[in-house]
Amino acid sequence: MAVRWEVDVAALQRAQVLRGWTQRDLARAAVVDCDTVSDLYRARRRPTLRTILALCRVLDLEMDQVIRFLD
Repeated sequence: MAVRWEVDVAALQRAQVLRGWTQRDLARAAVVDCDTVSDLYRARRRPTLRTILALCRVLDLEMDQVIRFLD
């Protein structure tokens, strides 16, 4: 049985807003393409683990604050 998970976009957005960052600021800080952040926030595509780690690093979040496991 495959493990199903999703990104808690709200957690990322909260941390971003609390820093006063735009999506572009976040993307630059994480060295991630702006379209990748936009697509993640709009649920257009699921990010890679590398992208999630980069976003967590610059937002001072732990992976367990950003990944939700589904039943």
